[in-house]
Amino acid sequence: MVYKNNQNNDNKKGRGVLIAAIAFFACLACFAAYMAFKPYIESDKRQQDFDRLADNTQQQEETLTNRDGILLKYRDSYRLNSDMAGWIKIDNTKIDYPVMYTPDDANYYLRRDFNKEYSVYGVPYIGLDCTPTSDSVIIHGHSSRSGIMFGELPLYKEQSFFRDNQIINFDTLHTQRQYRIFAAARFSVDEEDYLPYYYGGEMTTAEYSQMVNWLVEKSLYDTGNAPENYEQILILSTCDDYEETPDRFIVAAYRMK
Repeated sequence: MVYKNNQNNDNKKGRGVLIAAIAFFACLACFAAYMAFKPYIESDKRQQDFDRLADNTQQQEETLTNRDGILLKYRDSYRLNSDMAGWIKIDNTKIDYPVMYTPDDANYYLRRDFNKEYSVYGVPYIGLDCTPTSDSVIIHGHSSRSGIMFGELPLYKEQSFFRDNQIINFDTLHTQRQYRIFAAARFSVDEEDYLPYYYGGEMTTAEYSQMVNWLVEKSLYDTGNAPENYEQILILSTCDDYEETPDRFIVAAYRMK
């Protein structure tokens, strides 16, 4: 009898250990799944926040302005955050976001959301030495596997996508603007000749020509477009971390109106 009781106790202990092990690994699997999907949950939340801002811009007449000359469709968003300098939108992509401008700390929104709280996705922002009206404007935005921010900018690696989506809308607070894409390029910051990429702000005629030529030469394909009359240049820049090399992807466009 004693032997059987001991055996039963051992069996119960064994089952208990097995159940505990199963429960542990189930919890571990759940935690791993949560961590795997956490970036997508976070990106969905951030995207919903920006969607609400975007919806607000569509509730006003596009060309109407207030007494300060601010387009009414951006008035409420600007009231929420006066660092907002404009809005960027590309049809057939998720790119439909405010653009921030903080000249005293150009990278302020690198890891902050529209409400100035920490966010791994940040908000698209105007780069160092640039202004919304400078000869060259560089707008930086994070890449993401979920496609938010500039995560869909690399769609322009394919010439077929470019053919159907050649226009970028980048409005300032006061002016609606359209830009025609003339280059889409990948490069590494280790390359010795990548410096024209950083020609932000005002440029001499020689610097302007050098940058345009550099962008056209670097382009993955011939767009058939190029600025001809010293039009303002807009460069959208994002990381290209999912490739071995290079580590930057940019789309360049010139102002049409």
